[in-house]
Amino acid sequence: MRGAGVIFFVFIGFDIVATMAQETKNPQRNMPIGIIGSLLICTVLFVLFGHVMTGLANYTEFKNSAAPVAIAIEKTPYAWLSAAVILAIIIGYTSVILVDLLGQSRVFFSMAKDGLLPPVFGKIHPTFRTPLQSNLLLGLFIALFAGFVPISVVGEMTSIGTLLAFVMVCLGILIMRKKEPNAPRGFRTPWVPVVPILGILTCLVMMVSLPWETWLRLAVWLAIGLAIYYGYGKKHSKLRQQSELPAQEV
Repeated sequence: MRGAGVIFFVFIGFDIVATMAQETKNPQRNMPIGIIGSLLICTVLFVLFGHVMTGLANYTEFKNSAAPVAIAIEKTPYAWLSAAVILAIIIGYTSVILVDLLGQSRVFFSMAKDGLLPPVFGKIHPTFRTPLQSNLLLGLFIALFAGFVPISVVGEMTSIGTLLAFVMVCLGILIMRKKEPNAPRGFRTPWVPVVPILGILTCLVMMVSLPWETWLRLAVWLAIGLAIYYGYGKKHSKLRQQSELPAQEV
């Protein structure tokens, strides 16, 4: 379970599909197809890839390695492929980073529009119609973070943060279905409350399996987020400002 929790960050790309809902023409039809379809295809590929890797080398040999594919290739007569595969992996990492930046900038854009983050994250480029400043700031921060923090720490932090986010999303579905049953929805989660409850339990089990140091980093990271919320977001929240308006002004 710890292994599953550590590598959970590879599933981040699927929730990026959800963050693009505002830019989807028919979200009720296209979002489930995009998320579930890509999830099934990639999960099968992950399993097959892991099967080949552990067939070439013992799984213990991959411990603390940032280039496990190179270790597996060294067990074959095609050792010369190692450099080419590493280059392909770097290109693959680059595409993943670009997709994650795409999704994160859209999350910050929506939060800025709601008043939870400064307006700089909600500004749109007049020509490209994208949150350019948000992309630049996020790119700079992530580049510095990736350059100075060990990859094992980055992976565990990303995984536990993603797992916590998924737990909160599942809780949000349960709460929203109870408090706002008639709210307009582009698409609906099926089999509620079974799916959200299973999602919460699965994510919590993997979170509990992670090292305590990862929990400590999560606590610090969460404290920073809460400080931003209570220091800026809560005061500038447009939803809160609307709720405080007199009835006749609303």
